[in-house]
Amino acid sequence: MSDVTFSAKVTISREVDPYGLPVTTADVEVDEYAAALPLPAGREGPQGSRGRPKPTWRKRGSVTNASALALLDPADREYGHWWHNLATNGMETWTDIGWVSSPGAVGPEGPRPGPYSLSATGTTSEPALTVAGAQIVDGSGPQQLKVTVPAGAKGGKGPIGTAGDIVESADYDDTLGPSNGSLFGWNRGTKKFRPLPFPNGFGPWQSADADFRDDEAGIVDDVRTMGSLTIPPQPFAWRPYVYGMCRAAAGGTRGQSFVHAHVRMNTTDGVVVAYGINPWWDAIAGTIGGEVFIRPSLSRNASTGLTASVVPAGVPVTLLLTMERQSMANAWKWWKSPGYLSCYALPVI
Repeated sequence: MSDVTFSAKVTISREVDPYGLPVTTADVEVDEYAAALPLPAGREGPQGSRGRPKPTWRKRGSVTNASALALLDPADREYGHWWHNLATNGMETWTDIGWVSSPGAVGPEGPRPGPYSLSATGTTSEPALTVAGAQIVDGSGPQQLKVTVPAGAKGGKGPIGTAGDIVESADYDDTLGPSNGSLFGWNRGTKKFRPLPFPNGFGPWQSADADFRDDEAGIVDDVRTMGSLTIPPQPFAWRPYVYGMCRAAAGGTRGQSFVHAHVRMNTTDGVVVAYGINPWWDAIAGTIGGEVFIRPSLSRNASTGLTASVVPAGVPVTLLLTMERQSMANAWKWWKSPGYLSCYALPVI
């Protein structure tokens, strides 16, 4: 901003307000000449928004000379239109300030085009657009017009719909159905929600001593099946978690009197999921038999891997309690009471 200098009379007065603070007032008195000086221009403002394009000039007709323009109807004096002045072979255009002449601006008439046709091929609705679009497709035959219609004004919010079933949602994975106690979780791989098995195990299933077999006198097989427990099919893959107890004893020396209990899957040589061993029998003291506490023993499957103890979804499994003696030559036996076998199904997620 440029400076403006003028002469003036300045009167400065000083007073004290009720709180004791000084107040200075300056009165400026200028003469008529100084008061008439124009103020300097301010800073240039930001650039305004881009305006709409002006229409192209269109020919409305022809007149014999400029005087004939005064005879035109007011409706023919529209911005963006022009008249051919035959006397000057020029353009006569109407603007806000009146008629503007451009002599000699009109060239010779060009050749007339052939017949033209334009056919509409249909309208496409595109809700993502806010402005209509049109495209003319040029081909060997007549030109074609394709029009895209934008979305209309957004309507009001509709009423709240009724709640639907989650299993009917597009982002729900129904490969495995929900089960009793299952949870609701997100699968990163499929980007969908899915039912998850109950995390704390299902069950228990249990057999009591009444379900165990009686010991057969005189049988000296190295391996005998004492009892079994069948688990029905589950809707998810799982691993047996087995507890139990039985009572067994064997003869022989202190180092030969052990009886081992194995809980195996489906067959007598199947994967071991639980294990127990009885205390030795002291023949001198007359102790005959002791309790065998059966505990989960998945670590005994290290050679085959823990995956060998996984029961697939939809498949039943039978757990066999087998009794195995340590020494081939010693007699051994078991007692049904007290005894039980208990199993939980631990889901494999």
